[in-house]
Amino acid sequence: MTAGRKCKYYSHIQPNLDLIEGWVKQGVSEEIIARKLSVASSSFQEYKRKFPELSDLLKKGKDHADLAVENALFQAAVGYEYEETHTEFIEGTNAGKSGMILKSGNATHKKVTTLKKKVPGNVTAQIFWLKNRRPDLWQDRKEFSAEVSSSIELQKFRATLDSMTPEEKMLMLEKMDLNQQS
Repeated sequence: MTAGRKCKYYSHIQPNLDLIEGWVKQGVSEEIIARKLSVASSSFQEYKRKFPELSDLLKKGKDHADLAVENALFQAAVGYEYEETHTEFIEGTNAGKSGMILKSGNATHKKVTTLKKKVPGNVTAQIFWLKNRRPDLWQDRKEFSAEVSSSIELQKFRATLDSMTPEEKMLMLEKMDLNQQS
């Protein structure tokens, strides 16, 4: 901000803190928030550094959004149950015992049916969860640490090479090259 220019924080940001918090909780990026408030992204970043109430609000909103996504991922991974309600309006019927519909007259009745449904766990979400939460057990590749330089076989090989003449070394390399080509 240059001297003589009025800071947009007080006119564009501060009056809209509740709105900004709602946007952040919905996952709207800071760049889009700045655009919605007619503030340059660079100014918005400066306001975050200068005004703790804005940076705290953004952090709190992002934590809320992250937690919602984490919970949704967990539910997708393990599966869940929900109830689905269907409402049907039937003309010319009366409600009978046990929810049965009996035909009579011109009355309109509402029939409400509730079904319990189960969504099974999502394998992709399970893999993602396990790879990130338990990388020690679920990473794609296990890396093994091997100290080859101290192995006995390597020491024997080095001793053999040290005892060879340059011509013998070249002959051995040629043989190795021939073995790889066949």
